[in-house]
Amino acid sequence: MTTLSPIPSAPGYFADRRGSIWSTRSRGHQAATSCPHRMSPSNSAGYLGVNLRVDGQVKRRLVHVLVLEAFVGPRPSRQHESRHLNDRKRDNRPTNLAWGLHSDNEADKQRNGRVPRGVSCGTSKLSEDDVAEIRHRRCDMGEKLKPTAEDFNISVSNVSEIARNTTWRHLLRASK
Repeated sequence: MTTLSPIPSAPGYFADRRGSIWSTRSRGHQAATSCPHRMSPSNSAGYLGVNLRVDGQVKRRLVHVLVLEAFVGPRPSRQHESRHLNDRKRDNRPTNLAWGLHSDNEADKQRNGRVPRGVSCGTSKLSEDDVAEIRHRRCDMGEKLKPTAEDFNISVSNVSEIARNTTWRHLLRASK
């Protein structure tokens, strides 16, 4: 049998270790039942959400937040946000969830390879071949910054940062 953990902010609702939300309320009614049923979540911007009746009002709540409240405890502070440690929005198991600061969430994205870099960044003007060419012209041939910047339609500071491996670091140039 599934072990249910109560959700403190939502009396009559529970979470299980698979990340599902359960209710003791009758479907479509406010009355409580003795046999909990698993709720059917719906998609909310990629995250799963459920509608809960709390204090006589229906409130839309995200499943991962409810699971955290049930297994970890309430949000530690207003600065804390919920984190999917593997960055899979639909994986709401307690072992994949944690409270953390925004910087923790950003570190998760970096660790999981979900930060757009280089050509996958929508604002990039350059290809990986362009970056290699800029580094070759600047570092190997000693070309001045301005002509290189004009050829690639980027700023002089951008050429300098590329040549110094400050930007496009995932394409690090081997040292001579």
